Amino acid sequence: MTSDEVRRVFDTVLTAPPPDTADIDVTIRTGRRRRRRRTVLLSSAAALAVLAITATAILPGNQRRPTSPAADPAATSAAVTRDEGTTVTVADQLLGSWSTIELDGQNVRAIRDGGNRPLGVKFEQDGTTLRWGASDVVNYHSGTFSVSKDGRFQANPGTMTYLGTTEKVQLYPRNPEAVEQATEAHVVAPTPTEPPKLLLLTGGKITAVYTPAAQ
Repeated sequence: MTSDEVRRVFDTVLTAPPPDTADIDVTIRTGRRRRRRRTVLLSSAAALAVLAITATAILPGNQRRPTSPAADPAATSAAVTRDEGTTVTVADQLLGSWSTIELDGQNVRAIRDGGNRPLGVKFEQDGTTLRWGASDVVNYHSGTFSVSKDGRFQANPGTMTYLGTTEKVQLYPRNPEAVEQATEAHVVAPTPTEPPKLLLLTGGKITAVYTPAAQ
């Protein structure tokens, strides 16, 4: 029963009866009976109204779904865009170990390999050779890379080493692929609430986001 129907029930019950033209004594006696009858009717109508309201609240079609709590901004990292940070033009801006936190927009912070190591990438200089390395959880991929003064990044695939695992795990080949396919890199300075970030882009689109690896 809707709220309009409940209101009509009350209006019908509470509407005064038409005036009675019968003899006054008869009217008095009848009026007493009417008052008693009207009291009973009012009580019955009130009970019906309460039942109607209760039924309206509990019927499956009328239940209100609870509002989902808003996401906690502190629980996720701030979104990054392709225009953020500084374009990498020298290798020194990349050197070091980085933890992968996003691949193609997917949060991968919790991914671990058999040695409980997170996904990551490493850039290092071996003499005059610049090398990169990244795991897919089971295998370690490595190769060389270069950075031009106009901001072009290029990674060359090299070897793949089996890391081994004692349990069934999901491979993340996208982690080394993001490096091999990257055409540009950006570094984003830290903020009071966010650590520095490294972004790899392919064709102007961010494909991987990293933060400095824990020492």
